[in-house]
Amino acid sequence: MRRSNTDNNVVPFSDGVAEEAGIWLARLDRRLTGEEPARLAHWLRQTPANAAALRELATFWRMPELLADLPMAPSDAAVIALRTRRRWMAAAASLVAAAGLASYFHVFGLLKPSLALQFEHTYTTAVGEQATEALPDGSAMTLNTDTEVHVRYLAGERLVQMVRGEAHFTVAHDVTRPFGVHAGDHIVQAVGTAFNVRLQAPGEVEVMVTDGVVRILDDNATAATESTAQAEPQWWLHPVRGANLIKGQVARLEETGLTPILAVTQLDPDGIDSRLAWQRGELVFEGESLRTVLDEFGRYTTTRFVLASEEMAGVRVGGFFRAGDVDSLLASLDENFRIRAERMDGNRILLLPAE
Repeated sequence: MRRSNTDNNVVPFSDGVAEEAGIWLARLDRRLTGEEPARLAHWLRQTPANAAALRELATFWRMPELLADLPMAPSDAAVIALRTRRRWMAAAASLVAAAGLASYFHVFGLLKPSLALQFEHTYTTAVGEQATEALPDGSAMTLNTDTEVHVRYLAGERLVQMVRGEAHFTVAHDVTRPFGVHAGDHIVQAVGTAFNVRLQAPGEVEVMVTDGVVRILDDNATAATESTAQAEPQWWLHPVRGANLIKGQVARLEETGLTPILAVTQLDPDGIDSRLAWQRGELVFEGESLRTVLDEFGRYTTTRFVLASEEMAGVRVGGFFRAGDVDSLLASLDENFRIRAERMDGNRILLLPAE
């Protein structure tokens, strides 16, 4: 629950209201359909906190135009709460236009000391290892096998750089300090929600929302790196249009380049659970190709698989396996698909049809 601060005229609203506001903003971004306009109008009439939450989130994501035609009266308290932020944002924009980037960096640091480093740490897991880490603000992240992330907290923002691998983030709600995960040339931006990010090869990023709403932004010029993070302006100041994802949606993105989302899939609760089975040390397959299964297994072990023929790659496999349990996988392939294994040199295993 957000705390009321009468000195700053902050409108208090619950995390549930904030999540609903995020969902409605996502719907507005892709345009309302069917009965949604009437349902939104009803939701806005229920309590002033609903309109305040929607207005604050739209301003935070620089999308106020989406609210232009909505039946909501201005909220003086909400406007006052945002006034200071708007002042320094406008000042920063004027400095960019009048004095150039060098002056912008210099004066911006004086106007808003959010570049002050509060916390910094790099987290890693080895092949076959998972780990859950608590962050200073109450957020948590669970790292999958062979993962590296660099976390940097500043006074006005929370930044995570995905170097490799996969991680699930449960973000503590703080609308004044956004939480951004940089993956490839994209930012997964959240205020308080839960989502999964995986860097895939070749050149793709997969984002799955397990609770709340996230926003995908292009990060072509503002990704924080260890050498430049403190010299760059805040990424959430940039008016970059993005895409919203809600609970259960999985998006596949290009890892590099200014390209849109390639595909979005909606999952039911069972589908989400299957995707997160790695947190329990399990792998769940539901008819994926043998090639895909072997590639996934390869993330959790140093064993490498070699197929005797390309025709075998398309065999469809389903079932539950312990992550990294190569012997169990080989036994299942032998029993159910008549695919036998031969040990080769090093850590390689040759898979070929049983005679």
